[in-house]
Amino acid sequence: ILIGRKAVTGPNHDVWARSSVLCATGIGLLAIMSVLHAPNTAFAVREFATVLGLASIAAVIANCQNKAQLAILNVTVVVAASLYAGLVLLSLFITIAHAGALERVIVILGYDNYRFFNHTQTVMLPLLAIPTSRLFQDGKFARLAWFALTINFAFLLFTAGRATVVAMMSATLLSLLLFRGPCIPYARDLLVGAVVGALLYFGLFIGVPHLIGSLVESNSVAELQSDHSRFRLWRLAFDYMAQEPWLGIGPMHYAHYINLKAAHPHNIYLQIASEWGLPMLTALVTLSTWAAYRMYKTIETCLDHEQAMIGIGIFTALIAIAVDGIFSGNFVMPVSQVWIAFAIGLAIAWTRLN
Repeated sequence: ILIGRKAVTGPNHDVWARSSVLCATGIGLLAIMSVLHAPNTAFAVREFATVLGLASIAAVIANCQNKAQLAILNVTVVVAASLYAGLVLLSLFITIAHAGALERVIVILGYDNYRFFNHTQTVMLPLLAIPTSRLFQDGKFARLAWFALTINFAFLLFTAGRATVVAMMSATLLSLLLFRGPCIPYARDLLVGAVVGALLYFGLFIGVPHLIGSLVESNSVAELQSDHSRFRLWRLAFDYMAQEPWLGIGPMHYAHYINLKAAHPHNIYLQIASEWGLPMLTALVTLSTWAAYRMYKTIETCLDHEQAMIGIGIFTALIAIAVDGIFSGNFVMPVSQVWIAFAIGLAIAWTRLN
């Protein structure tokens, strides 16, 4: 599926097809060996089953049959983000009306930790900037998309999602460098959404509560500067890699060996290397880079402006996910796992259909 339609119909089809089959087979064999090698097989099998389930979600999305269905999937993101934004705003207004303390853990509903919400925003925000364009379905969903985009930027500032901000900036800059002119309208919409979102943040989360005397949870400088023990967790992952470089210590086994800080290293690359082994990390990074290159080439040669803009947005989301994974647990939390699988499936579908 990852090779895309152009590769399927082109002269290099057999080469790409054989490469994809060999790569998938190698990754599967490495995964099974890591599971069998793990000290606690039950933990390892459970993690392997989770990965297969997420791959199934991506495969269902990737099986999108036409561009109309692809557009519906993009609209679904807007509707889902808007509905949740409305729920958070309701929580915000109720809290303000009762002059209660405006705390992130109270306002951001449905998450054990509001940081998990930031993980979903890493995927959501780049995708929301697709339907804001007039190119997308003649601008039919632009207003709703603008609402979801701007208010989610306000939520991002309220929760101080540093990794998401870094991921968004890095991904947008890379897309601008790669796609240049066609990416400018998309990047402009993201920038406008961020600016308006900042204004909404200062109005809704700072100004209004201040006027009625509500207490607002602030983002302290010490908190923003803290690495929250990430370097310690990363060193622990390197220690595990040194112990078991080939097959890793076992899927889900970073949590099996107890430390008092966290059950994962807040870095998906170190987690894969330490739990599944360095060969698995190498294979997955190679496959991901190859697939991203295929998508990049498809975007670059796409003559349909609407489809090119959709491709740029999805590509930006994937890069943001990859960058966020350096600093956070976006790949290990259930809600963001589903969003990531959705984005991967969306990328495969777009590449196939273009």
